[in-house]
Amino acid sequence: MILILTTAALMATGPAKGADGVLRRVSDVAAAVREQRFGATFEIDAVATSPIQDGTNLVFVASDDRDSVIIYQEPEIALKTIKPGTRIKASGIIKRYNDVSAIGAALALKISITGETHVPPTTEAKLSDIVDGKFDMRYVKATGVVKAKFPDTIDANFFFLVLVGDNASLHISLHAQQAAGNADTIPYLIGAKVSVCGIVQNDPSGSRRHFRPLLGVNAMDDFKIIHPFNPNDDSIPMLGDMKDIRPDLISTLGPHKAAGTVVAIWQKGSKFLLKTDAGKFSKVDLLEGVEPPACGDRAMVFGFPDTDLFNINLLNARWKRLESAEAVRAFEEPTNVTARTLMPRAGKNDIISSSNFGKAISLEGVVRSLPAKESNDERMMLESEGLIMPIDATSCPEALSGLSIGCRVRVAGIFIFEADSWRANSIFPNVTDVAIVARRADDIRVISRPSWWTPSRLLIVIGVLVVIIVVVLLWNSSLRILAERRGQALYRARMEKTASEMRVNERTRLATELHDYISQDMTAISYQVTAARRAHGVDPDECAAHLDTADRMLGSCRTELRRCLWDLRNEALDEQNVAKAVETSIGPIVGDAATDIKMDIPRESLDDSTMHAMLSIVRELVANAIKHGHANLISIKGEVLDGTLVLTVSDDGIGFDASTMPGAAEGHFGLAGVHERALQHGGGSSIDSVPGGGTRITVSFKL
Repeated sequence: MILILTTAALMATGPAKGADGVLRRVSDVAAAVREQRFGATFEIDAVATSPIQDGTNLVFVASDDRDSVIIYQEPEIALKTIKPGTRIKASGIIKRYNDVSAIGAALALKISITGETHVPPTTEAKLSDIVDGKFDMRYVKATGVVKAKFPDTIDANFFFLVLVGDNASLHISLHAQQAAGNADTIPYLIGAKVSVCGIVQNDPSGSRRHFRPLLGVNAMDDFKIIHPFNPNDDSIPMLGDMKDIRPDLISTLGPHKAAGTVVAIWQKGSKFLLKTDAGKFSKVDLLEGVEPPACGDRAMVFGFPDTDLFNINLLNARWKRLESAEAVRAFEEPTNVTARTLMPRAGKNDIISSSNFGKAISLEGVVRSLPAKESNDERMMLESEGLIMPIDATSCPEALSGLSIGCRVRVAGIFIFEADSWRANSIFPNVTDVAIVARRADDIRVISRPSWWTPSRLLIVIGVLVVIIVVVLLWNSSLRILAERRGQALYRARMEKTASEMRVNERTRLATELHDYISQDMTAISYQVTAARRAHGVDPDECAAHLDTADRMLGSCRTELRRCLWDLRNEALDEQNVAKAVETSIGPIVGDAATDIKMDIPRESLDDSTMHAMLSIVRELVANAIKHGHANLISIKGEVLDGTLVLTVSDDGIGFDASTMPGAAEGHFGLAGVHERALQHGGGSSIDSVPGGGTRITVSFKL
């Protein structure tokens, strides 16, 4: 990152001698680096005060009695044994740090060890003095409280810690390789008072050339914990209003604590709003890995003060539940508001009503988007008065279940907005987020749901219906032609006559079913659509009822048509093993469900008509068990008792109340069709089912 040197880049332009001669003092070399006197040569005697761990062991700080400078070694001549107190003689050239940088660097082209001397004493320095530049290029020991840790987004080999104290803050750079064995220790440094030794760098050589000063630390061993974070430490001050403290000083303060009630939680639990016992609001950013509280909890929060000019907030926070407080979660009753009340000039400089921050409000609107099922997002978007308002349901994700786009809902929750922390170059921080935070499942209440039937959808349904009728008529015509051709073939080939007649009879039966079932259903649908058209504008409820019945009848038509089309391709009737025929018939619909098939029925005891009816009934019952009963195991058993075929289909699904089962009058034809087929073969059907107890259906045929 800041200290890594690409030697090839430094050597790219070749050595050149400075016009003012060879530089022989460390202070002259340091000045040449700062003044970017590229090409100047140097030859110095100095003492290595500290190696710098940049992952290469090629960089160290050289000092004399006047100044210090960072020396980069040419890899081919590098000495990796340099340690504090080593006396060295080095010669080299002032070069650009790399091809695109204007930063200078002192590259040693030749280096040798001339002896050893005492290790220079470590100087204790106040953070404010380090920030003021009084210890540039010095090896110092600084003391403060670790406020934060964050990665270097430019160079993944480095990360930073922030140390605060003495009304100042200092960034500490550490190579990830040096901290690899102490990764679990670093989170415990947050909030701890530590001393740390390192080099104060005032000429960073990375992309962030103005990021200074910076304390470069060699290893985690350079950190010493003076006072670990302790939530029971009475010396941690309470968070006051801090109205007399400048914003730039607030961010340099050590840990503070605040007691209050958690009124809102958002951003997947990483943030919450605390209403302190003093009646103030404080936004809390939790330390990574800390589990959030629940809405309504009484909590003591520990964190580092920061401000967005609206509130004093707590960053990198921990918390504990107040054991002395009663665990009673009282929620403030919401006040009905409009979207324009919260954002009176949205879209025009985005003016936000800060007076509503932290208040419980209630807003009505239409759901415009919902979080994807596979995502961890807990936000939906609500449209109200032409504005889009995010609704965060981190505290109660179950509140979003059952919602669909287009629902009109009333949402209750806490109004929050977030703004950037104050910085000297950002006098008025930008607002980055606005949301209503739901607190419990009943904070989102459905007022009305969108109507499925629309004129355009009705036209689509009618168009599809017409296409289906045309397809059926064409298919019937095709079947008749095919039957005639097969009849001629049967006449010419006596040995194939029986098999051909069976196929002709089967197709004739299918044509009859298409006429008896689908054609009649189409007529019924036509009557329902006609009745709906007459009721339209007169009685909306009656109109909707007729359309619902027509929709279900249309579904039955589609099912019957699919069954007929499947029968045309079905080879189960040719199967001599009845159990195998049943397995083949239900194969396309069972999916992941397990089946147990036991058919003690000789194939020769069933004519094709009875066999077809039995397979159709089995397929219908299995489809119902999977689609409506959500069954995992389906048992199919059949036997012949006293000239009667007894077929039983049972499942372990959710069951239903047979006494309230909808029938053909409501547009449900599945079980009604099963019963009708059984009656046509001189039998009947019975249903044994209770909600939650599975279903058992018995069908009998006279043979």
